[in-house]
Amino acid sequence: MIERQFTEPDVETLFEEALALHQKEDLKGAREIYWRILRIQPNHAQTLHMFGVLTYELGNSDEAVRFIRKSIELDPDCAEACIHLGMLLKETGHLDETIGLFRRAIDIDAAHIDQFYNLSLLLASENRIDEAIEAMGHIMAVNSEIPEVLHSLGLLYFRQNRLEEAAQSLMRAVALSPENPHAYKNLALALLELSRDDEAITALEKAIALDPGYGDAHFLLGGVFRQKNQAQKALTALQTALVLAPDRLECHNEIALACMDLGLLPEAAEKLELLIAARPQMPEAHYNLGLVFQRQHRLAEAEDAYRKSIALKPDNPAAYNNLGLVYNLLNRKEEALACYQQALALDPQNQAAGHLIAALTQKTTRIAPEKYVVDLFDQYSENFEHDLVCNLEYTIPTKLKNILLTHLGSSSLFHNALDMGCGTGMCGEEFVAVAERLTGVDLSAKMLEKARKKMVYDRLTRADVVEFLTHTTETFDLFISTDVFIYIGELESVFAAVAKRAAKDGYFIFSVESCNIDQDYVLRPSGRYAQSQAYIATLAETHGFTIELCQSTGIRKEEGLWIMGHVYILKYVKDEPFPLWQWASGPIPVRVGAQLAY
Repeated sequence: MIERQFTEPDVETLFEEALALHQKEDLKGAREIYWRILRIQPNHAQTLHMFGVLTYELGNSDEAVRFIRKSIELDPDCAEACIHLGMLLKETGHLDETIGLFRRAIDIDAAHIDQFYNLSLLLASENRIDEAIEAMGHIMAVNSEIPEVLHSLGLLYFRQNRLEEAAQSLMRAVALSPENPHAYKNLALALLELSRDDEAITALEKAIALDPGYGDAHFLLGGVFRQKNQAQKALTALQTALVLAPDRLECHNEIALACMDLGLLPEAAEKLELLIAARPQMPEAHYNLGLVFQRQHRLAEAEDAYRKSIALKPDNPAAYNNLGLVYNLLNRKEEALACYQQALALDPQNQAAGHLIAALTQKTTRIAPEKYVVDLFDQYSENFEHDLVCNLEYTIPTKLKNILLTHLGSSSLFHNALDMGCGTGMCGEEFVAVAERLTGVDLSAKMLEKARKKMVYDRLTRADVVEFLTHTTETFDLFISTDVFIYIGELESVFAAVAKRAAKDGYFIFSVESCNIDQDYVLRPSGRYAQSQAYIATLAETHGFTIELCQSTGIRKEEGLWIMGHVYILKYVKDEPFPLWQWASGPIPVRVGAQLAY
């Protein structure tokens, strides 16, 4: 029998048949014909290439690599073979060779411009961001309005902290493809880094409108609302994120923080305890539970939580700082000092630790660090009033108003009052009825948010009191300062600033913790200052005030005992300097024309 001999055209015809079957996903039929061609012509490059692709589709990656690599050796100018081999090698982790093959394919045929996209993604996965951006640039040079490219380019810029470029690229991406929720979410991330929170919220809300089940967007939105002190909105967004992803444990932590912001301490503790049960090795959960217990005055439990957090993360200065606060409240001063010292060793810029070390080592400083005060009141803003009134029996704003009106008469009315260190507005609520205009000044943004909601102030300003008084052009006939001087030891600058802006016969009323020592003021182990009566009397005389009333009173309770202090009513009586001629003896000359007449 005479065996049929195939010519080259016959091989090409068979290849076309095999390729057609391959494209129809008839892998068995295609394999038989590919194999038949290779028996006839073992070095047929196209068949080796496609047989390698088919072999991969049948699950044999190693053989696929061998066949395609052989095809490239025979036909090094086949861009498609380079791309396919690169994709196979990518799966096996040979990224450098994959990158080289993609570059080779693009060099062979510029029509494969889309491979720059895959090349860019590969380079990015190797953290070769500059090269990845360069690869994207080749696509942009041909077509600068491909949403996917703009989106990916924005992410690359973000990784390089080129935030403005990232935001611009992502904005163009969503403008061209406004149906992509992921692009909106990534745009929000860039905007947040640029402190453009409101725009970030808008982007996240668009992402959620496109995909209501987008848990990441809800989670991120909750975080943004927390940063903007919109705790209820934060809680709603985070609860939605948790419903969408019940296994997302970090949601419990963020929900607990939102509950703390809202003063929902039992709910916060419940969430954190659930989180700790599921992830006992999470130091942040123990730390936050310590915060909850500390605010609830469950000091032994707070100590335990902080100690567990420190055991898991011994380099957290905040945990040592708060554990020190707990020990201080428990009157375990040596342990408190050791904690503060460790906090300062871990963070030499820790102003709170430095201040409290000074307090415990009897080193009186002039004033508490501003950051310490701001952080303290930002942290406690939600529970501040409840804690003061219910736990510490604090009533100084009411007491001071009643003393003032008893002294001056119940019908007294002030034209322009200044609440110095207004906090959440407890004094504002008391004095709004006796002031035609009421201004509040405080360092804590979160405390001012609380004060603003009471709608008792005509103006609220975030500033240091002395700085405010130095720069304002207003004069005031009533200055109020309750529980403020416990964070300022040296009051010379305060009295000078008040005197500068005081109207004639204006009143300066305030409270202090009192000390019975020879010093003007002292920093106590609590971290608060106390001033002596002699010091206040000296300041009043120096700056033109008379002391109209000084009354001893309990300021607040601490561990069931009253912290004693004084409330003061001072009146500004300093006269304007007399013109020099009023001190001359004899009759006062009167100018008449160019002559003096007597």
